[in-house]
Amino acid sequence: MRPWDLTRRGCDARADLGGRKEPAGGAHASFASPEKAEALAGSSSGTILPFSFHPDLEPVVDPRVLAHPGINFNAARLDRSLALDIRDHRAHLDRTGARIHHVAARAE
Repeated sequence: MRPWDLTRRGCDARADLGGRKEPAGGAHASFASPEKAEALAGSSSGTILPFSFHPDLEPVVDPRVLAHPGINFNAARLDRSLALDIRDHRAHLDRTGARIHHVAARAE
């Protein structure tokens, strides 16, 4: 288990921090500071990354994300976006051993 995770959830859901701490084996879950997030992700705070390239950053994907035909994300910059077919994204997740776990609650 890595100390940090890169959580992918749908834009119509909010992060469920309480639900994140148990699978991670922790007693507390919170968002990283912008400085820590940028250092781990290697990109500007606020970008949406589909992959993790840092050894301490574990990708975790909410299964509802995988129910869509594709995902859109920032290309490590706030002014560039890419679309990725969900089959390609799923193949990458399988190759890298990413965890598929409920990490989001529906926004109310």
